[in-house]
Amino acid sequence: MTSMHVLNIDNLRESFNVNMQILHTLLDKQTQVKEKLDTLKTKYSDMIQNNKRKIFIFCLDSYYFQYKMLVVEMENISKTLCMIKNRIYGDYYKLYNVILSESNLNVDLSHFSTKIKKYLPYKDIEPFFEYNNNDVIQLHNDILQILNLMYREFLQKELKTIGYNDANGLTVDNFIQTLNYDNNTFKGKIFLYVNYLQFYHKLQHNHLNTLLTRITIFVNDINEQIISNNNITFTVENEEYKKNIESYLNSQEPVKDVVKDVVKDVVEEPVKEPVKEPVKEVVKEVVEKVIK
Repeated sequence: MTSMHVLNIDNLRESFNVNMQILHTLLDKQTQVKEKLDTLKTKYSDMIQNNKRKIFIFCLDSYYFQYKMLVVEMENISKTLCMIKNRIYGDYYKLYNVILSESNLNVDLSHFSTKIKKYLPYKDIEPFFEYNNNDVIQLHNDILQILNLMYREFLQKELKTIGYNDANGLTVDNFIQTLNYDNNTFKGKIFLYVNYLQFYHKLQHNHLNTLLTRITIFVNDINEQIISNNNITFTVENEEYKKNIESYLNSQEPVKDVVKDVVKDVVEEPVKEPVKEPVKEVVKEVVEKVIK
């Protein structure tokens, strides 16, 4: 049985990767919402620019309120996401320090003690500060490496204890029992750190999943209620109405041309009897009114 199997390093790494995938999805949806909100804002600005009468501005005020409601909701989601990312970094940074400060001196962790200096110190008073995500990934990898090194050290101690126990000579029960106690304490500390890490994975998974559900519902709300039920439907109806009008107009001859043709026919037709002057004036007046 290897140390990799006993500590479930692969499972720990897989749990972390799942959380990172959820985080990636959240960031992607956050970008999608931002683009949608930018589009809504642009539409509002265009409508205001092209309709400056007070009555139109009054009517568009409800549109702007809807937009602001969406913006506020997205700001709350983004703030929550920022807090979760901040906390993930804090969990791993603090655990990293705890392991280094309480680890057995027989384990050479000098490389990791030096390495921690490159990470920004976590500050509880800045819950919205955004730490580099690459540092989060590297911190987690460093913790897994340290746990694996510690467990290897434990196995070496176990082998030494077994060797002392099998050695012929005087009875050294007290010494063996003390070694067993020391080794078991060291082993318990290692698995305590593993439990801390598993707890962080579980808690982070819950937070990320809850927020993913929230932002997914929010995106659907924008698509279905704001866009599908109003804008898109309204646009389709307008396009259909517009096509009906165009079809009707195309099927009709121009009114003025029809009148002119009629007048032309009347003028060109031979007149058999002289038309009285008053009648000619009346006809002329009627034709001019129609043409106009």
